[in-house]
Amino acid sequence: MPSVFALIGGAWRFSAKQPAVFPVAFWLIFSPLAIAFSNVLPRLCILALALMILWGEVALLVIGKRLLQTKAGRSRTSLRTTVLQARRYIIPAVLTGLLRIGLSLLWALLLIVPGILYAIRTSFFLIVIVTEGIEYRAALKRSQHIVRGRTLQILLTFLILGITLFAPAMIVRAFLTSTFHDVAWSMIVIATVTALLSTVGMVLFTFAMILLYCELLPSNKVRVHTK
Repeated sequence: MPSVFALIGGAWRFSAKQPAVFPVAFWLIFSPLAIAFSNVLPRLCILALALMILWGEVALLVIGKRLLQTKAGRSRTSLRTTVLQARRYIIPAVLTGLLRIGLSLLWALLLIVPGILYAIRTSFFLIVIVTEGIEYRAALKRSQHIVRGRTLQILLTFLILGITLFAPAMIVRAFLTSTFHDVAWSMIVIATVTALLSTVGMVLFTFAMILLYCELLPSNKVRVHTK
């Protein structure tokens, strides 16, 4: 299995070749994150922002499907086409995600560890939905099958990826909050910077997940170092 930094490097190289990544990331991830971090909307609106971010993640997966090909070159797919393609996966993604949470909690009621293991083994369900067209319980089972025998490796990879890609946003936010808490415009600056760093982290994490998924496939012919 490739190292975390190989995954991040592969994700960076791939995203740099896809023109649709920037507009998707800006409109569907950065913008709602910036609004959410600024705390200018009622809490009930957070759900709508979360759905927008999910739409953005699914759109990134639509772009990232090219990584399953032997040669994942530059794609000229427009923002509109990508967003429309992603829209059909939103309902299956939401319902499968809720089903996954419910089953994870059910396992956790028996013992905490089985619930955690189930959550790890089903973590590729969204990728399965978008790249393979498998939905609901079948998507969860497909993810379990892919991860089987590598649960600990996947957990460690997720932890290191998460710390590497998302810790900078939390650290910078904490620093800016403590430094400029008395400045009138600080909320806007802090929200913008945090959203920007979080968006970059989310884009790289999503493509790194797809690369990892490619490596786990039994018939995989794709490698992280593919240019």
